[in-house]
Amino acid sequence: MKIQPEEKLRQLSVWLKERHESWEKLYERGGFAPEPDGIRLNELRGQIMRLKRDILLLCEQSGLDYPDIAYESVPPLLSDLYRVESVTPHRIVYECVADRNKPKQLSLF
Repeated sequence: MKIQPEEKLRQLSVWLKERHESWEKLYERGGFAPEPDGIRLNELRGQIMRLKRDILLLCEQSGLDYPDIAYESVPPLLSDLYRVESVTPHRIVYECVADRNKPKQLSLF
């Protein structure tokens, strides 16, 4: 079964929106991977550029209107060594095993 251009455009638009949101979150908060954040941010940037290109080609071929999300600007290219500075240090606190009658507590901030 062949996918209709409208459905394909809808899916590409969803993916583009997800990549923009992922880029924004990673840029604001940083990631937990051992490699610098710049590597993942630039990967997402590349995906955004390819999705915008695919949307443009599909719209031109099918005569469809360009979706609003495709007008969003492409994020800037960053150094692969770029790291997001963490605003809040993360710490994990666990209850002592000896304190069995107390509720367990978990704090991520």
